[in-house]
Amino acid sequence: MIKLNKKFWLVYILLVIGTCSVRSVSADIRKSSRIIHDLSMIRYLPTYYSPSQMTWVLARVQPNVDSGKIEIVNEKEEREGKGDGDSRIVANRKVKGTILVLKQIIGSESTKTIEYEWQVPGYKYGSNFMMMAPSTSPEDTITHNIAYNPFTSGGTIVCQIPIESNKIAKIGFTFLIPDDWDYLVYPAVKYYKKFPRTFSPTDVAVNKSKLQKLLEDSNPIIAIMACETLANAHLLDKLFVDGPLKNTVDLRQAVFVYMFLSSSSTEAIGKSGIQDFIRNSENLVELRNVALGAFTACNPFISLRIDSQSLPPAVNGKLLLKDVKYAYDRLVKQGEKDDDIREILKVLD
Repeated sequence: MIKLNKKFWLVYILLVIGTCSVRSVSADIRKSSRIIHDLSMIRYLPTYYSPSQMTWVLARVQPNVDSGKIEIVNEKEEREGKGDGDSRIVANRKVKGTILVLKQIIGSESTKTIEYEWQVPGYKYGSNFMMMAPSTSPEDTITHNIAYNPFTSGGTIVCQIPIESNKIAKIGFTFLIPDDWDYLVYPAVKYYKKFPRTFSPTDVAVNKSKLQKLLEDSNPIIAIMACETLANAHLLDKLFVDGPLKNTVDLRQAVFVYMFLSSSSTEAIGKSGIQDFIRNSENLVELRNVALGAFTACNPFISLRIDSQSLPPAVNGKLLLKDVKYAYDRLVKQGEKDDDIREILKVLD
């Protein structure tokens, strides 16, 4: 039996306290926030380089019951010819489960069922969505530790996987999508590949009218691709708020809010009329969508965005959450309530 020293228990206690002290929210909200972020980037999916041995698939992730569980051990460093050395505390998380391929999106046909298994340092767990190095963030923002990880918690994803393998130790770019949007991905990618110039950053001025029409497309993923193209060109304005953003009530509304906050200055947000729209809202579904979009903008997620300057400032997200609180408090007095909104508004505490 390994004897655990004081250093071990100190590390263990710090890990537990650190995990519990994170300003966290429910798994459902974290999952929605991750989905909003990933959908905002999905326009780039057809353009990502795919190595010859990798392919893009739509898949369901089924993690093992213990996937993501932290393992803390007290190891002895071995010194060649000198026996055991100093003790070393190691905290790892084993990520393990099964990927069930639903449909091929881009590239060659792959194995239908793939097992995955890898190990990440405990302090990096959930650091971002691509299993890369952790980010740093100001203490007054929601930390990256609340990011939802489909490989430990499950979900529907679009990702890069090896073509000929039934077991993998790493995975490429990953996009988390709503479970009930799985049938929308392939038609959206197919449309993009058929009309690539419509979404070209260099042709936005020419295609502005067409992109604005696509914002109301029956396929919300196509609409989100159009919105991201306009957002990168800083063409989401008061007309966007008065039209597409106000007139949709599904998850795309939350993504629209997130992208509007991502690409606009605080001054532009003030002139857009979005704050009056929120403060006067009588619709809890609408307020929840806005709250989710604003909450996502508060998170310092490491993004796939090509222009790193377009990352959403937390100040814009918190600005809108204050307006959500104003409207929500009024609705609560009228006897209405929503647990998700109430939980998200804790960010302002």
